[in-house]
Amino acid sequence: MKKRLITLITIALILITGTAAFALGNAKAASSSAQGGDSYYDSLNNFDWSKTCPAAGCRNNNEGE
Repeated sequence: MKKRLITLITIALILITGTAAFALGNAKAASSSAQGGDSYYDSLNNFDWSKTCPAAGCRNNNEGE
């Protein structure tokens, strides 16, 4: 019973976190588009994703070396 309760709580927390992240993204998108700027989703496309690479070679632009 204890294991099942922990599993249900874990699933509930994952669902709540996902819902909160989605709601925050939508709120930012609505706020940004109301101000005439890029939407939240456009800002994700314009983000420099190369800075998020965990490997030192990616961060230092030494991928092929």
